Amino acid sequence: MEGVAADAVVVDLDGTVWDSAPWYEALAVASGNIPPQGLTAARLLKAVGFTHKRFSTACASGAPPLHVYPGITAALRRVSRYGVALGVVTNLPGWMAKPMLAAAGLAELLPQVVDYGATTRRKPNPDPLLEVCRRLGCRPQDAWYVGDSPDDAQAAIAAGMCFAWASWGYAPEAPVGAHRVLDRPEDIGGLLQERR
Repeated sequence: MEGVAADAVVVDLDGTVWDSAPWYEALAVASGNIPPQGLTAARLLKAVGFTHKRFSTACASGAPPLHVYPGITAALRRVSRYGVALGVVTNLPGWMAKPMLAAAGLAELLPQVVDYGATTRRKPNPDPLLEVCRRLGCRPQDAWYVGDSPDDAQAAIAAGMCFAWASWGYAPEAPVGAHRVLDRPEDIGGLLQERR
């Protein structure tokens, strides 16, 4: 484990661990509805009749399957093997994030989830990232946050964390202040050897 610098690696979900937009649409279509445009994921699901329980059941059924970005699961497992703590900070509500993590086979690997309801203020405010560091027992300056959006970068920098931009996600270019650009999920392992 020589050379490992980070005490924790925290990841965003949508646009970092998975591309959920097509999956939400597939869920809506499978329920016999045309998905409305311009809604957040939670509002879209509710608009097409998904209760929290129905959503959880749909996730558990695996149909349609939720696909993570290729290489993400292996990269996170590699980080975990070094004894580095892993966590999630997402603006998804917990009733969505936790069943989705289970459906993707990542719930055990990513047990610490700071979701939309965990703090009063959400990203781009630093509060969720400070909360995950508290739960993981690490100082913010000893952790990396991997995300794809300017809000992710802003929250990490405000929290005093290092920010690694997931270039495979939704944002077309690296947000201002990114400490590292990751070209592919496998590059997450490289964060263990360096800090700002």
